[in-house]
Amino acid sequence: MKIRELLVWTLVILALPIMAFAQDVQAEKEWTFMVFLNGDNNLDSAGVDDMNEMEKVGSTDQVNIIAQHDRSGSSGTKRYFVKKDSSTSAITSPVIQEMPECDMGNWQEALKFFQWGVQNYPAKKYLFAIWNHGAGWEKRTRTARNVLLKGISYDDQSGNHITTPQLGLLLKAMSEQIGRKVDVIAYDACLMQMGEVGFEVKDYALVQVGAEETEPGDGWPYDDFLPPLVAKPSMDAREFGTIMVDKYNASYSNGSQGHANTCQSAVDLTKMPQFLEKLNAFADALAANAGQNAVILQVITSTQAYAYTQYKDLCDFTTKLLAKLDVPEIQTTGKALLKFVKEELVIKNGIAGSGMNGSYGLSLYFPTKSQYDSMRQKYAELNLSQKGKWDEFLQGLFYPNVPVLSIKEIDCEDDNGAVNPGDELTLTVKIANDGTQASKALTVSIESLSQNATVIGQPVTIDSVPGMGSVQAPGIKAKVADGCPVDTELTFKAKAVDEAGKVYTGEVKVRVKEAFLVKNKVLLVVVDKDDQFTGIYKKALADAGIAFDLYPISYYGAPSLGLYKNYVNGVVIFNAPGTNEIAQVKLADLASYLDRGGNLFITGQDIGYKIKDDPFYKNYLHATYVQDNTGIKEVVGQDVLASVTGMIEGGDGASNQKWPDEIDPIAPAVAVLKYKAAGKAFRAANPTERPPRGITGSGTAGVAVSTGIYKVVYFSFGFEGLASADLRKNVMATVVNYLKPTATDRIRGLSSLADQHRKLERSGGSAVHSSTQAQVQEWLDRSAPLIKGSDRNALKNHAYGRQLLRKVNYDDTVR
Repeated sequence: MKIRELLVWTLVILALPIMAFAQDVQAEKEWTFMVFLNGDNNLDSAGVDDMNEMEKVGSTDQVNIIAQHDRSGSSGTKRYFVKKDSSTSAITSPVIQEMPECDMGNWQEALKFFQWGVQNYPAKKYLFAIWNHGAGWEKRTRTARNVLLKGISYDDQSGNHITTPQLGLLLKAMSEQIGRKVDVIAYDACLMQMGEVGFEVKDYALVQVGAEETEPGDGWPYDDFLPPLVAKPSMDAREFGTIMVDKYNASYSNGSQGHANTCQSAVDLTKMPQFLEKLNAFADALAANAGQNAVILQVITSTQAYAYTQYKDLCDFTTKLLAKLDVPEIQTTGKALLKFVKEELVIKNGIAGSGMNGSYGLSLYFPTKSQYDSMRQKYAELNLSQKGKWDEFLQGLFYPNVPVLSIKEIDCEDDNGAVNPGDELTLTVKIANDGTQASKALTVSIESLSQNATVIGQPVTIDSVPGMGSVQAPGIKAKVADGCPVDTELTFKAKAVDEAGKVYTGEVKVRVKEAFLVKNKVLLVVVDKDDQFTGIYKKALADAGIAFDLYPISYYGAPSLGLYKNYVNGVVIFNAPGTNEIAQVKLADLASYLDRGGNLFITGQDIGYKIKDDPFYKNYLHATYVQDNTGIKEVVGQDVLASVTGMIEGGDGASNQKWPDEIDPIAPAVAVLKYKAAGKAFRAANPTERPPRGITGSGTAGVAVSTGIYKVVYFSFGFEGLASADLRKNVMATVVNYLKPTATDRIRGLSSLADQHRKLERSGGSAVHSSTQAQVQEWLDRSAPLIKGSDRNALKNHAYGRQLLRKVNYDDTVR
């Protein structure tokens, strides 16, 4: 009996707050102004300020001002009936309901607040404001990389937020609660005035108020736009939206909020269906003219953008595009869209400060290709994508269903990698197709625009350029005049013409240099021939008795495949002492050199740091980047460098190894150098340097790989740092001896090329076929000098081996 009585009294006590609310129900007023104030984040103090701004005005007999306020931390959540007071720092309004900590990132909590407000503070018109961080249709990012989500009202306590589709669910439930559309949905948050957001809630609200750009921390000036509302509560949603925009922008134009570059607008959501029709027609016109994609992309880059640069003003884009493209259907649909947005969709627009002149009241999603690729699936989930065609335009912009051709690259090669007087050059043109449909045949030609060069080759034909691919045309020969002065700049113009007569052009400029002579089998590529690091490499090679050719990039420019080809039967050495040197070589050319059977010795403390994400790093250096700056300055050799142990700092070395990388080998690569021990604590002695972390992976400092086609030795520190001349001599001699190619290496390389040849031939195109055949012949020519009579048995059972033996007159052994 006592237990039952206790239970009854418990239920009565629990029901008391609800009963109190029912007794306090207000008579219906003109407006209820609701603020879902999520201050559970770094905007906590701004939330208190805005509550005080509301209290400067307070509720009246015709206007209810209510707020659900959640502050930073876990102090609980309060619902206020805002009353006028004179305090500018303390919230004095009565707490109508005090609740445990609420998840303000949960859309159902927002709905509960709305339902509570409608039940206890009924009105003829409702404004529901969400106060917090906003991110348009995407999620607010904590890192430089966008996360594949979207929304508003980020609760740092729960880690939750309201997504854009959930915003639609929220407004739908609100509309059902009151039996009609909500008068104003408004966002005291950043980046929310987007077509994608408006379309999500269009069926459930009349007017949307928000900012295309980020809002300053002070947010809305509540004490500026609430007085007109309480003075004239009969105003409708459009009029109040207009006042909110005007007062907001005035407040940041040296007004109550100071000065800031920002904007705000009010949009008529009832016009969204007509907006979709206009936008779809414009999107169709753009997609139908995929040949103009380059111009469209150019205009996008110059369009008014916001904190998320993929959010751009729709009218600014359309205006600038119409000025660039005189295509009838784009002009017609673009002008219709522009007129509708400016005159009917946007009720009021305003800007403050500078940098916002291209803001006309509504932004849309204009991603880069990489952003589109990463967000495509999520963007497709939005109502605007499901019922509209803007996503189809974006798809066609980056993956058009027609051939979209351009001259992507023009390479100029000669026999030694440097253009000299009297040289015969080979110019190759790469045609790219950014469309998904393969092209038809093209004729490619070269024209010299300089008096000191003559094109001696004939135009060539490309059968087709595959969709989303590229094809390099066969080379066309040109001749530099024998008397051409050194340092003369030559210009060559490439032209590709399709079957319909459409012309694509491009130019390449080359500078005539002093002759570069290929004398040896080892090539040392340096940035500057006179710097101290070059001197260290030169001495190590000389001490090891290794003859070499020196190629300074500062004079000759980036080394080309034409240069590297001369060293297929030798070794290329490249030093990258700092962070910028690796960017001065074309990794694609190094890859092509290795694919032809080349041999590479490459060292540098920032190579991994700079190119760890480039496929070359994994596929050719066969390494995984582990970390920057091990703090360890001693290495121990193993495998082919088993005899090596030494310091990489101090002595007579360069003493420049501040950030030696740690790497892991990728098979078939093996570790040949490892860091000796954990890094020494030197924070106190070196307060400006990044602190070392010691070994976190395998501790590898150098790898060697022999794939059967090419060989590579890669040090993740600078060779120039090795602390003694004897150590450098020993390492250089051992590495170069390991890298020297053999006849068997050449045959393996030829086998690989044959596999490539078969794959390319199956892909179609006589140009591809003839180009690959030429590569095979080039391999045979360059491999012949390596072949000796003792190689007969190794070669005679291989098709290319027999060709090599015949080439060097050992064919009597082959039957």
